[in-house]
Amino acid sequence: MRKIHLAFLAFACMGQVCHASVLINELMPRNVSYLINEEFNYSGWVELYNNGAEKFDLSQCVFSDGKHTWESETTDILEPGGYTLFYFDELNSYNHANFKLDADGGTLTLSTKNGIELDK
Repeated sequence: MRKIHLAFLAFACMGQVCHASVLINELMPRNVSYLINEEFNYSGWVELYNNGAEKFDLSQCVFSDGKHTWESETTDILEPGGYTLFYFDELNSYNHANFKLDADGGTLTLSTKNGIELDK
C-alpha cells in the first residue's frame, strides 16, 4: 500500500508544482508613482513569493481576473524564498500580462497551466 501511495505522490509532483507554495504576496493595481518597469511605465503589478521548499517554474503561471486570462511567457525559475514581479499593462510579453488590473477591485486568481489554483 505504501508503494502505491509513493507512486501516486511522485506522479502528482511532476512539473515542479508539488511542495512549491507560490503565493500572491503583494499587488498594486493603481501604480502612479511607486515602481517604474523596464518599459519606463508605471503599471499595475503583482509580486509572487515562493514560500515552499522546491523551485517553481514561472512558465506555469496563469493569471485570471474572471474576464481575462494570461499565461506567463517567462522561462525563469522562482527559487524557494524568492520573489518576482509580473506587470499588468496589456503588453503581453515575457512578464507583462495582456490585461490591466481593475483599480476599483476584483479577484485575481493565480493558477498553473494544469488548472491547479495556487492563490486568489
